[in-house]
Amino acid sequence: MEVYFAPSFIRVTKKLDPHIKTCIKHTINDIINFYESGEKTKGLGIKHLRNSLWEARSDIQMRIVYNLYENQLTFVLTGSHDEVKNLLKR
Repeated sequence: MEVYFAPSFIRVTKKLDPHIKTCIKHTINDIINFYESGEKTKGLGIKHLRNSLWEARSDIQMRIVYNLYENQLTFVLTGSHDEVKNLLKR
């Protein structure tokens, strides 16, 4: 599985609280493990948004949006539920 991070994903993540960054790192690892092994961790909450965009819960407030295409994962956005809605409107 090839994994990429959009520049906007990196930029936004750098500004977050260290505790939230740790949660995001764990969630990213869980997402990668899910697509490599098929094992889904409790609470991951993967949801199909549209086309090749997917969403996973990092915690109760934070979401991670990623693009899944064949054998490639590209992390696009980390943010609140409202920020995900705004992304989908664009």
